[in-house]
Amino acid sequence: MRQHGDLPQLARAEKIAKRAAQFVQDGRAIILDTGSTVCHVVDFLSDKAGLTIVTNFPPILSRLDARGDWKIIMVGGTLRTGRYDLVG
Repeated sequence: MRQHGDLPQLARAEKIAKRAAQFVQDGRAIILDTGSTVCHVVDFLSDKAGLTIVTNFPPILSRLDARGDWKIIMVGGTLRTGRYDLVG
């Protein structure tokens, strides 16, 4: 596993995600792009209410669907093979 400093890559991604989620306030609109760290951000947003989330990253949809008070907007486009995001 790649390391940066003393933290393995996964632990570092979770630390970044937790910190990013702390900036999100209830009722706000945010954009979640692609990447493994973004998946972790979703996990740390569970205490936020009334979010509007815009994304082009289908892999996080199942995590976002768990919250009935969130509005989820999936940006359309063409699926990039191997990247699992929508572009165009």
